[in-house]
Amino acid sequence: MRLFIVINHGQMKNKIAIVGGSFDPVHLGHLFLINSVFEKTEYNKIFLVPVYINNFKRQGAFINSEDRLEMLRLAKKDFYDLYPQHSDKQIIIDDREIKREGVSYTYDSVMEIKKEENLKGLVGLIMGDDLVPGLNRWYKIDELKKEVEFVIFNRNDNKERIEVPPGFNYRLIDNEIYKSSSTQVREDGNKKLLSRRVAEYVRKKALYD
Repeated sequence: MRLFIVINHGQMKNKIAIVGGSFDPVHLGHLFLINSVFEKTEYNKIFLVPVYINNFKRQGAFINSEDRLEMLRLAKKDFYDLYPQHSDKQIIIDDREIKREGVSYTYDSVMEIKKEENLKGLVGLIMGDDLVPGLNRWYKIDELKKEVEFVIFNRNDNKERIEVPPGFNYRLIDNEIYKSSSTQVREDGNKKLLSRRVAEYVRKKALYD
């Protein structure tokens, strides 16, 4: 699962973050991550950006994009029920990569958002530590390194952190781990890992039966 968050380190009034992934389906672990971002960073506005085709999982077929988008809209409502302390924070469902179609690249989305939000200077990119070993294979990684600070969340039980390659600006976030994954829902049909509205939608449409 591709997870990234863009953070504005400039003088912008609104601090913006982006979370990208397949969201096939969005689950409670995703909502916990958003909560962790709000609690452990200074960001108050998050864009959720579902990928169209993952560059590293091109053979993996997602369910209908409209279903993934609708589940995200429902999960947004569930988030504020689960974490009412963040009622003053904003979550935006952003379908730019689905509209763009083709393979989705983090660099392209980062640059588009910087332009649209008029962000200057270095921005941050939050990701799970499981993605660190493959960073040097990312599209336009040399250009991306000039644009971002990598903000790395822990996604496994191993307390020993993965070594970040040389030449990357980064910081590590010490966070609790929420054990859930989209794969568990798809393969095991475990709807207990879904928030209330999303679980009802999945049952109604029999998406992962």
